[in-house]
Amino acid sequence: MAIGYMDVRVPKEKLARLKHEMDTASGPKKFGRYKAWLHFANLNMWQAQGHHFHYLTEVGDVKKLICTCGIYLVNGDQPEAAAISSSVIMKLSEFVLDRVQTVK
Repeated sequence: MAIGYMDVRVPKEKLARLKHEMDTASGPKKFGRYKAWLHFANLNMWQAQGHHFHYLTEVGDVKKLICTCGIYLVNGDQPEAAAISSSVIMKLSEFVLDRVQTVK
């Protein structure tokens, strides 16, 4: 298992470029461009608000679980099988967390 950090901030230039592509597209392509812009606009907003959630991505042939803060986890061929260790769960027992927050 490998844990690391990568910069996953959404550059303002990328949001502006995606918005421009959306505005200039026509027909069915406009909806596709909107969905691309919306994905990154939401990610940018959630990062600014300090939300943490993971998403699965592939970099080359390696699958990674990446948090919106940039921490990533690589767990062999099955990153989705990663779980928080029991010692960390014990430390988190003081906090009131939703079950989904303690799954990964």
